[in-house]
Amino acid sequence: MVSQDESKSLEFSNMFNCASGKWPIKYLGVPVAGSRLHVADWLPICEKIMKRLDGWKDSSLSLGRRLVLIN
Repeated sequence: MVSQDESKSLEFSNMFNCASGKWPIKYLGVPVAGSRLHVADWLPICEKIMKRLDGWKDSSLSLGRRLVLIN
């Protein structure tokens, strides 16, 4: 929000032909806020990264290490 005043925010959004929204916003999938983010804001990103890393770790293991992991 550009200003705390709703009428000014609406005026600016009409002037620049853009939407006004609430914080935190997402930029390239990462939350961005004017103040410090809470842990809950980061949880979806951490889960997504861990999910991708699990698949990557399994594919880089040798055959012997895979066998140890399965057992």
